[in-house]
Amino acid sequence: MTANDRQILAQRQLTDAVDPNSTVVLTLFLPIVDSRSSDWITTFSIEWPKEQVDTYETMGIDALQSLSLAIERARVVLVESGLELLWHGEVGTGIYKTVVHPFGAGFDKQLQASIDESVAAYADSLKPR
Repeated sequence: MTANDRQILAQRQLTDAVDPNSTVVLTLFLPIVDSRSSDWITTFSIEWPKEQVDTYETMGIDALQSLSLAIERARVVLVESGLELLWHGEVGTGIYKTVVHPFGAGFDKQLQASIDESVAAYADSLKPR
């Protein structure tokens, strides 16, 4: 099965900040089961300016893991492309970094609390004084 045969799950169109007439399109396809391994595969493609299309696959032990890894990998590919991309007029892809670690639920809870605290502090700093 090729990417062209798969169902599209989501797309995002980004604009090249240097050339506003030029776009980059990220397409995520529905995860599918790999019949050889029973792992899940999520395919995504990036259509670059000048009609170049690159296709990527990520694997996971279930559909959600495969999809999450595909979104993070797409973010990295886009960031490392060297293009200054815009999404809804803002610099960036609108895809935010996922923090992946092998340290278990205890560390994850601590990490989430730290992130929540930082977000609350930042939001508080934006309030008019």
